[in-house]
Formats: sequence, C-alpha cells, structure tokens
Amino acid sequence: MSLRTYWTGSLLAAVLVGSPGLAVAETPAVAAAQIDPAIILPPPPADGSAQQTAELDELRDIKATRTPDRLAQARWDDAHEDATAFASVIGAAFDLKTLPKTAALLAKVQKGQ
Repeated sequence: MSLRTYWTGSLLAAVLVGSPGLAVAETPAVAAAQIDPAIILPPPPADGSAQQTAELDELRDIKATRTPDRLAQARWDDAHEDATAFASVIGAAFDLKTLPKTAALLAKVQKGQ
C-alpha cells in the first residue's frame, strides 16, 4: 500500500466519522483490542516483493527530489501538527466545532491512543 493510499484512507475515515450529513447509528464504545486492523488495512507487502521494492523506491525518489522549500514546509508541518491541516484540503466546511466525533478521533490520534 502506498503512502498516498494510506493517508487518503486515513483522511477519508476521519471525515466520515464526523460528517454531519451522514446518518451514523450510535454504538457503544469499542475497546481498541476489539478493532481488527486487518479488516480495514491490507497487510504490508512481503519482504523482497516487487510491491515493497516499488514503495521503497517511491520513498527514495521523494527524498531525492525534495526541494529545500518543501523540506522546510514538511518540518514546519511536523512541528505544528493539528487538525487544521485538513481544512486546506477539505475546504471551509471542515470545522471541528461542528464535527465533534472527528475532533474526538483526531485528539485520540494525536495523543497516541
């Protein structure tokens, strides 16, 4: 799975959890141990596989072709991680004040829970 696919899926999941336009049934809290990531995410590519090689090549290419400006932006992003980063992609409708479930999910992710 490429990094692009991973982050797109993560972003989509975060948006869907808090989207006010989606009818989501209330469910009891689910313990982290009850969540099976294998249902959501495919397994990593096998060691030495063509897919693993392609993904590692993609990462090496990104590193080799980065510009000083892009590296500075990435470092700034790392130092200022918060949910407002999604607003530039999703648009003005992404307001955590109106998306309490998304806000709660992102708070847990930031705390490493």
